[in-house]
Amino acid sequence: MTVREVGWVHMFCENAQEILDTVVMAYKIAEHRDVMLPVNVNHDGNYLSYGVEKVEVPDKEEVDIFLGEKNTNWHVAIDPERPMGVDPLTGGAGGPGPSRFVRYRKGLCKGMNNALKVITDVHQEWGDRFGRYYSPLVEEYRLEGADYAIVTIGSMSGAGKDAVDLGREAGEKVGLIKIKTFRPFPLEALLEVLSKVKAIGVVDRSVSFGWNSGPVFSGIAVRSVLYKEADSCCKFYRWPGRGRHYH
Repeated sequence: MTVREVGWVHMFCENAQEILDTVVMAYKIAEHRDVMLPVNVNHDGNYLSYGVEKVEVPDKEEVDIFLGEKNTNWHVAIDPERPMGVDPLTGGAGGPGPSRFVRYRKGLCKGMNNALKVITDVHQEWGDRFGRYYSPLVEEYRLEGADYAIVTIGSMSGAGKDAVDLGREAGEKVGLIKIKTFRPFPLEALLEVLSKVKAIGVVDRSVSFGWNSGPVFSGIAVRSVLYKEADSCCKFYRWPGRGRHYH
């Protein structure tokens, strides 16, 4: 969470099997010509990284077929056989330097926007080949008929699902919404899922200093989605010389 704005794709995993599978998928997502960005596969310390869990390891031959031939024949690629340094000073302070840097940054934004579709497509392809399907952006758990839901990310989702099961057994109309992809933020997908319930509770394990809340809840995360939905219900007027007015 501390590096969520550095321009990397961020995907969070619930268990060890999802970590293994997502690491493999991450290569295909990162090297896709419409993305070409680093991918950060996240999993919780102590809960997952120090635990022991049985996983199914796919055959190397099948993984090679899934990933395809290595293709990093483009400018600015992390390739150990072709080392390169790229930073804000690439191109120098004058001449083509500034415009080249702006082009890099615009390309980063474009790649991040393209990543949502690529992540979805790669997850579908992985499931079709290996039989393990994951919700690529946002997962719904027992939202049928639910009035309330908790929003989780990472390994807490497993404990959250157990809590939902207990609530359902007690007659509570509860469900769970798990965020798999956090960068790029799946705003439209999350908005669609949130519209199915009356209220949510957001669980964070990190804090955004200054906001005094967690990053999933604050900023451009869940609250921005809810405000976007509210804003879509407002009528917008602009009066000359009088700024903006909402009704």
